[in-house]
Amino acid sequence: MIENPKVSICMITYGHEKFIREAIEGVLMQKTSFPIELVLANDCSPDKTDKIVQEIIKNDPRSSVINYIKQPQNIGMMLNFIDALKKCKGKYIAFCEGDDYWTDPYKLQKQVDLLEDNFSISLSAHNAIIFKRDNTEEVFNKTSVNQLFSIEDVILKQWFIPTCSIVLRNDLLKTLPRWLSQVKHGDLSILLLAGLTGKIHYNPTPMAVYRKHDGGVSANPNNSVKTIVETYNLFNKHSNYKYNAIINYRNYRLLINEAKTERSISKRLKTIQAAIKYRLPKKPTEVIEILKVIV
Repeated sequence: MIENPKVSICMITYGHEKFIREAIEGVLMQKTSFPIELVLANDCSPDKTDKIVQEIIKNDPRSSVINYIKQPQNIGMMLNFIDALKKCKGKYIAFCEGDDYWTDPYKLQKQVDLLEDNFSISLSAHNAIIFKRDNTEEVFNKTSVNQLFSIEDVILKQWFIPTCSIVLRNDLLKTLPRWLSQVKHGDLSILLLAGLTGKIHYNPTPMAVYRKHDGGVSANPNNSVKTIVETYNLFNKHSNYKYNAIINYRNYRLLINEAKTERSISKRLKTIQAAIKYRLPKKPTEVIEILKVIV
């Protein structure tokens, strides 16, 4: 176990026996001028994940960086995530879930160098390749330029930062808000919290692979528009409603778009009703949009 790591990699895993070896290898292959640790938290996965991890720890000479935690019982994704975060000792924390993996051996070095040289940046992220259920690939984001984003961008934009790309300053998470255990979207919550203290830097170069598969978080039916709205509401309160107007607009848009996909008229009406609690339509085009959704 590494005593004074500069970077702690937070990796949670459950049901990842097909992927965990590649996820760990992506960490162990990192070439850095500083010590790192991998905090790997297994939420009592019933498959062979534990056996694979134990085998790597026993046989791979690089495995001394691994701090492996196997929960004695299943505690759920967010509690497992929070437990792993609390065990991260590094100045910086990087994220990679057990079904994703890194492809660039200099990824961490590049991101830490950026954060060391730019104190106004609270979080570094980069592009990734999406490996889809049908075994095809596509780029997560099509943009080809480095960009700086604000917290307003995080709130208003569609999801544009792969979780497996995030590196941020650990002091941002020294005191985790209690509401973090209530959300379904830990990655969104972390981005919002980081955005309170600085800019988010985005590198368009893909340096990781994000998997979409039937057992992944993105396929979980509990991760719905409703749970995203709940996450924004909890953050809104946390930030003393500083971003209330744009959070309400974001919630409104999420719910209106959700209503468009509802087949049941009654569900559509309920979703529209939920939307206008956050914001009344102000433009004729918005009124027309709602009327079209209803009919």
